[in-house]
Amino acid sequence: MYAILLMVIALSVVAAITLFKLIAEYSVKISAYAVDFALVFGLSAYYVHQFIVNKMVTGWMVYVLDIGVGILTTLAYGILIVVIHNKLPKISSVLNLVISIIGMSIAFPLALDLISSVLKVFGVVKESFTQINLFSNPTGNTILNYGIILILAIPVYRGRMKYLNGDSR
Repeated sequence: MYAILLMVIALSVVAAITLFKLIAEYSVKISAYAVDFALVFGLSAYYVHQFIVNKMVTGWMVYVLDIGVGILTTLAYGILIVVIHNKLPKISSVLNLVISIIGMSIAFPLALDLISSVLKVFGVVKESFTQINLFSNPTGNTILNYGIILILAIPVYRGRMKYLNGDSR
């Protein structure tokens, strides 16, 4: 009986470590480009919908054009990133670092909100949050969160540069 329990615990630990490794590996690959591509898609579709498409067509065609414009601007953005990387590698490095930091500053609060909302459902926390508050000083909390964002942006930046340099593993 104890042998079965020990086997289940051992398999659970191995499965948890494997799952953590997979999440860590693929989340960096996905977050390397997903946040800024989603932002470009969403903003372009929103502004084109607001100022142009809404005045040109009606009905379902509005949303079809919004999606089409979003896809085209995202493709143009991706091509622009690659062209800048090939023609101006130093500027591309700085630009990708800035984009990684901005993307992480968007993704980090969203991830905290998602995690804290799930914990709120299970009664672990009373309120959801978008910032880690360890200090009673708000400035200290802000510095801590910016530090975490900068640290998390480093693997994202490396992933972006690795992908742009041709190593997509």
